Parts: sequence; C-alpha cells; structure tokens
Amino acid sequence: MVSQAFGAAVLALALGAAPATPKEGPAVEAPRKWLDAFAQYPGARALCTQHVNGGPGGLHIIWTAYATSDPPDRVAAFYGLSPKDDGPSLASGDDKRLSVHKAGGNHPTCEVPPGLADKTVIIVSQAAGVRPAPKPPEPKPEPKPSKP
Repeated sequence: MVSQAFGAAVLALALGAAPATPKEGPAVEAPRKWLDAFAQYPGARALCTQHVNGGPGGLHIIWTAYATSDPPDRVAAFYGLSPKDDGPSLASGDDKRLSVHKAGGNHPTCEVPPGLADKTVIIVSQAAGVRPAPKPPEPKPEPKPSKP
C-alpha cells in the first residue's frame, strides 16, 4: 500500500509542481590559517608580533605569539604533535614554523605576556630574506700511496 504522503507527492509532480529543494544551511567557513600554512587554534588570541634581524645577508624572522587556556598537550595533539617539555614544533617548508610551549616555559616573549588563565603559548614564525649559501662539502683527503 502506498502512503498518502507519497501519493500526494506523485500527484503534485504529475500536475506540474516542482519538487521541493532542500534548504541550505549556513555557509561553513574554511578554517583560517596562520601564515597560510597552519590551522588557527580555536580560541587562541594573538599576544604580539615581533621582528628579529638575522644578521648579515638580510635574513630575518617575523614571529607571532598566541595564547590559549587549553593545556599544551591538547594544543600539540591538535597539530598532530607529541607533547615535549621543550616545545614541539611543526615546520611547513623551509621558512615557516609553529611551536607549542607551556605558558610559563621557555619561549620567545614580548611586551604582552600570557594571561593568568593561559596555559599554552603558540609561536608561529617565518624566515624571510636572503639565506646564506650552503657551505660546500669538505674535500676528501687523498689516500697516501702505500710503500712497496
């Protein structure tokens, strides 16, 4: 036996009614990325951005510190890192890096410290400028001739 709802739908289509289209939900925004490389940690807030000159040749580093009240192991897991005491890091190419640190631990600091409730500092950095040329390999010493 055909249900009444199904029968009504078939009759409506036969009479030329257009099928109902599903309603679209709200647009889902793609996760934003820091430096176009690392997903932004949910709820993290920027503390500051610093610029460090790398010396001769023009190499320099720009880094930003972010803070969150989530513990370091949760933040590390978000990025697929295993927690370490010295701050696990994640690289993207040769010039971008993200590292996770305890808020009171050893990490770059700036004029804005983490808040009292913050447990984790995330450092996102990028090297830019001219890199020094790699050092050529040392020549191998020639073997000494053996005496007959």
